[in-house]
Amino acid sequence: SYPSAPLDDSDWRSMSGVLWAHGGSGGVGLLKRPSGILCLKKCSPEELFAQRLAHALGVRVADMRVIDSSSEEAGSLRLNVKHASPAAGESDSLPVRSILRFEFLCVMEFLDGVGMMGMPAHDYLKTLEGTAQPRPWRELGRLMAFDMLVNNYDRLPLAWSNEGNLSNVMLGSSVGTVVGIDQGAAPIKHEDGLQRYLQRVRQAVREARYGEGKAFGAVVEAIFNNTGMQLAPGEVADMRQGCLDFARELAGSVEGPAGLLDNALDEVCREVRGCFARQQTCDEVVSSTRTMVQQVAAALQEEVGR
Repeated sequence: SYPSAPLDDSDWRSMSGVLWAHGGSGGVGLLKRPSGILCLKKCSPEELFAQRLAHALGVRVADMRVIDSSSEEAGSLRLNVKHASPAAGESDSLPVRSILRFEFLCVMEFLDGVGMMGMPAHDYLKTLEGTAQPRPWRELGRLMAFDMLVNNYDRLPLAWSNEGNLSNVMLGSSVGTVVGIDQGAAPIKHEDGLQRYLQRVRQAVREARYGEGKAFGAVVEAIFNNTGMQLAPGEVADMRQGCLDFARELAGSVEGPAGLLDNALDEVCREVRGCFARQQTCDEVVSSTRTMVQQVAAALQEEVGR
């Protein structure tokens, strides 16, 4: 497999090829460079907010860098992607060129491993049986707990009534047993809706503490439906423990004397506003997301402190 190229290399003249990888979020362009591969995709304030906050809170998700659309680098990137793209009429030509129409683009870390769907995921999880290799379940629980913090409903259905999208979990990567991709914050602006969501979050944390119920049952079912793997009770317990570990860490960051969560939110909000200053809705998105995150964090703190 190819390594990921450095995100901070802004000389795009060395690009030697571009392919399109189809996916549930619309797909990404794969940019081949001498040092490895990077992913190119459109970007939004919600996605950058979630990625930067995950990084600040110690949750492993794919790294990314937003390209300033008015910069000289953006012009060079677009020009060299066009030069390295498949010829017009080839299957990958249209999606690769279409992505260049978006004002806000980012380059994202290329991950090895397998998405948590289908036979590749099934085969990978089977290879772990009877070995000393680390299992993914506790880290998956941490990732799910972070998703609740930002209302990222497009991964595992812990606090949401959907089937999930397990392709947004990478397993067995060289950079982490579990790595999240394509996360995005989804601020809830309606007060009644937010209160209903907070009740779901509280219920998930109670299950993490006291035993599996409807919320974790939905996750177990989604994992079986997507990978064909029926989790053993101990594996579900590991997942619950990972979720509870994150909730307790977050509670400590809320009540700690240094105000770690508020400091992290200050930095995240500052960066997102700077990157998307030309997007009219950015400030509203950032403010409403921060407010929601603080209320979810307070709910998690209350539940783990009971």
